[in-house]
Amino acid sequence: MASFAQKYMFLVLVLSISSSNLWARSYKIKLDDKMLSSVNQLLDKTTDFHQALYSQKQDQIKKEIVEMNLNIDSLLKNMGDFQVQNQAMHLKRILKSTKNYLETYQNISGEESRKTNLKKAFSQMVQLIRMYQVDKKYRVFYCKDDNSEWIQEGWKAKNPIHPQKHGACGQRAYR
Repeated sequence: MASFAQKYMFLVLVLSISSSNLWARSYKIKLDDKMLSSVNQLLDKTTDFHQALYSQKQDQIKKEIVEMNLNIDSLLKNMGDFQVQNQAMHLKRILKSTKNYLETYQNISGEESRKTNLKKAFSQMVQLIRMYQVDKKYRVFYCKDDNSEWIQEGWKAKNPIHPQKHGACGQRAYR
């Protein structure tokens, strides 16, 4: 039979592990005001892109990609102002990958290849939301049917990867 001291030590150990896991999951990198504003603008463009994809408006999709890439270029240009350089490297990687996936999506033929790059671009934006303190209006959704994740505003899932086949598929995965 366990003594009171053993039970107490076990409880302290469980609580310390739980609280450290909670802290690790809730810690996010804080951006300075200028960078935060720019990142939120990019996320706004990403939600506009999401809506254009879901609505299947080809001209709007092209426009949103151009605007997202302009936002990314501006963020990368101003990255020198970011105060903690190792955190800036991570953000640069996310931004460059997103831009690469968007450009490939635009220039590649083959529907499945395009969808793959689209999924990867959204995954990078989801990573940005998970790692950095940004506006809380952005929601992350996941659809198990096509294994996609994306960000959007609002509470009703609107799958931008396969809007006709899996349009309502998705559940809120984060926020």
